[in-house]
Amino acid sequence: MNNSDFKWSLHAVVVGNSSDDFIDYAAGLLGGYNVDFVVCRDVYSAAANLAGNKGHDIVVIGRLGRLIKEQGRLLEKISEKGMACCCLAEGNSQRDRRQIEQAKARDAFVINKAVELEKVMTKLLERGLVFSSEKKKNFKAAGFNRDEFACTRAELDALLGV
Repeated sequence: MNNSDFKWSLHAVVVGNSSDDFIDYAAGLLGGYNVDFVVCRDVYSAAANLAGNKGHDIVVIGRLGRLIKEQGRLLEKISEKGMACCCLAEGNSQRDRRQIEQAKARDAFVINKAVELEKVMTKLLERGLVFSSEKKKNFKAAGFNRDEFACTRAELDALLGV
């Protein structure tokens, strides 16, 4: 099936400047998949856009440095609402690693290169992006240490049959 022949029920909110190479790449990729999207300059306009988007499966895409602003409140809300998030992380400093951990703790996909966004989008679109907060609540594990569930990417892929 040609991607342009099908309209996905997914809406994307891309956070960043349209002059940013990653944002430009994301917009081109989303357009190729025929996914509706809007580009928001910052987390504040993204939050306003998300508040007005009812009844859509939503993915938020942006550089980690922009999405982690305000102590990661946007990432927290994205996770609470059962939306998907994909962050591009580029640094390797202690601060960058802390931000990556914060994003992962909020169920965000963290990528290191722009081209990895295509793999994330393919996975989200193939599985239908059913991330409703109602379903997500049922899968929370209470009373367990987060580290008990830590596994490598290979172990996770094996469990998911990828």
